[in-house]
Amino acid sequence: MESVTIQNLIYLLKEWQTLVGALVGALLPMVVALLIYPIQKYRKKKQQQKETLRRIEVYTSQVMNDMGDTLKDWLGFIDRIKDESTREPDKQIGIFLTNTPLSVPVLYDEKLIQEKTYDIVLHNFLLNMGKWVRGFNALLNEKYRSYSALQAETQSQISHARALKDSNPGEIMKNYRQILAKYVEATEKSLCMSIRNGIEVTTIVKESANTALKNNFGFKRWAYILTKKNRSYKKLKKLSIDDYSSFQDAVSLHFQNTFLKNLKLYLQISQEQKKQFIKTKNGNTDDNNDYETKIKKEVLSLFNITDEEKKLLEE
Repeated sequence: MESVTIQNLIYLLKEWQTLVGALVGALLPMVVALLIYPIQKYRKKKQQQKETLRRIEVYTSQVMNDMGDTLKDWLGFIDRIKDESTREPDKQIGIFLTNTPLSVPVLYDEKLIQEKTYDIVLHNFLLNMGKWVRGFNALLNEKYRSYSALQAETQSQISHARALKDSNPGEIMKNYRQILAKYVEATEKSLCMSIRNGIEVTTIVKESANTALKNNFGFKRWAYILTKKNRSYKKLKKLSIDDYSSFQDAVSLHFQNTFLKNLKLYLQISQEQKKQFIKTKNGNTDDNNDYETKIKKEVLSLFNITDEEKKLLEE
């Protein structure tokens, strides 16, 4: 009796051992998968974030380059029209012909703006930069359209005046030059102010992406987390939720040095462009140097530089 009981117990244990083994064999891959899945998901998220930040760095550099090219092309165009608008009246009747700037819009990457950055400051200003790019390209298109309309309307008036003996084409040319002068003034101011805004928002996006890269990737990220720059950036993110108006002021102050450095490059571009125009116009290098102070004041005014920023730019 006892031997039968022992045999039944042994048999039962063997059955349980087989059952447990089968369960462990079936559940082990699921348990391993459940443990590995969060790790894989985290790694995929970090990889995607790193690629997005890298693309933002490249994108902002391209936007900066596009702004520089646009500024150089349009300043030359504006100066040629300005010269025509201030020319003394003569017997020549006809519209002023000159090469218009290349119609190359600032790069707009819609897909990049939709990517996840996992950074509220960065993504907010990335959206703002996208809005600025669309607005700036629309501004350039409008300037093209208004200039073409101005030329076409004047040409129509001149043709009509020539057909009528009692009309005065000279008066039409006088009005034409006055309209050109107004077009130049409005275009120069709106273009420079828009580029200043573009430099500011692009600088913020670029520096935010650079901060996020240093904070999340690389061998020195732990050291960077302890830096003052990173701590102040974390405060910005918290401030953006608590008080948006204060956040805007804090962001401008946080990135002011980099923004001014970029702005200084654009001031140099515009100064050199205007100096080259004056040199070509006068044919005299000495006269070119006499205009340098005047040009700097004019450009600073167009970019709406404050007295405090002027001091920082001169350092």
